Amino acid sequence: MRNTSLAVLALVTAVTVAAAAVAVTRTGPTGVDAAAAGTLFPGLKERINDVARLEIATSRGRVGVTRAADGAWVVADKDGYPADMDAVKGLVVALADMTAVEPRTALADLYPRIGVEDAGPGAGSTAVVLEGVDGKPLASLLLGKTASATPGGGGTHYVRRAGEERSWLARGRVVPPDSDPLRWLDRRMPQIPRDRVMAVEIRQSDGSAVTVSRPDPQTRTFTAEGLPGGAEPRASAVEEVVGALAYVSFEDVRRADPDLFADAATAIIRTFDGVVLTVRTARRDDADWITIAAAYDAAAVTPDAAPAHPALPSPEAAQAQAQYWQARHSGWAYRVLRSTADPLRRRPEAFAEG
Repeated sequence: MRNTSLAVLALVTAVTVAAAAVAVTRTGPTGVDAAAAGTLFPGLKERINDVARLEIATSRGRVGVTRAADGAWVVADKDGYPADMDAVKGLVVALADMTAVEPRTALADLYPRIGVEDAGPGAGSTAVVLEGVDGKPLASLLLGKTASATPGGGGTHYVRRAGEERSWLARGRVVPPDSDPLRWLDRRMPQIPRDRVMAVEIRQSDGSAVTVSRPDPQTRTFTAEGLPGGAEPRASAVEEVVGALAYVSFEDVRRADPDLFADAATAIIRTFDGVVLTVRTARRDDADWITIAAAYDAAAVTPDAAPAHPALPSPEAAQAQAQYWQARHSGWAYRVLRSTADPLRRRPEAFAEG
């Protein structure tokens, strides 16, 4: 008899839990059903070009991305550094395309179960606001848990339009956006593969300098000048220098402070196609920072080098690249890994064998 009672109790408990789960997704006023479903933000698709600002807030923080007067998108929290346009466009288009499929709970006590409670400390939701040029919201959404997922961010998600009690199961190709400002930055940086490098000169604030160079693109080995006592350079040290800008990424960015680079080492990288990059390196508070300036030197272009080396752009392309890099990166300081900074400030004695 006791076993039978326990079995019945277990069954009742299971049914109660299942009912509570259904309540989370379906509790709400009578008459709200799938007939109310449709585009989550009607008219947003036609007003995509009116979006002038987006804001993301999670329990971890908040970030704002704004369209500047010249039409470029920038991250306000990072001194107005250029934003990743693909990320901005992807989020705006995804919200414009999002469709409410079925109504879900309208009870505030149940919001946390599907992650659509108001954003704040400890909340599981992601608040997304799109504002127009007039500062008024074009869309305001609390993005909750993913109900089902497909590759590329597609699937169904629990959502709630800000200011409304009703939550929804919505379908869309949206990836929950991050509130970390660094995630919204345009990460592109100048990159100079080894095949393009003609010479690298590293000057120290005390006047010492070393130059590694080669006469033409066909010569694979770089020679070094300025080493103490005419010492032979370590091949690995030379390769680290000429390959320092083959791939560059940054950990943080801010407006350049001249005082930070007052005694900085300066690396001047020259390419066979005429690009000249000047990189200054400073280390403060256990962090490495660089600035980048770009120019074009037509006199440095090696005749007929480009046809023999596909890695070398045409003079016209190289000039355009230098102009773009200067406009884009001048005036900014980038925090980089020490493995990037060290070769660009290597002292003459550090090149020597042994």
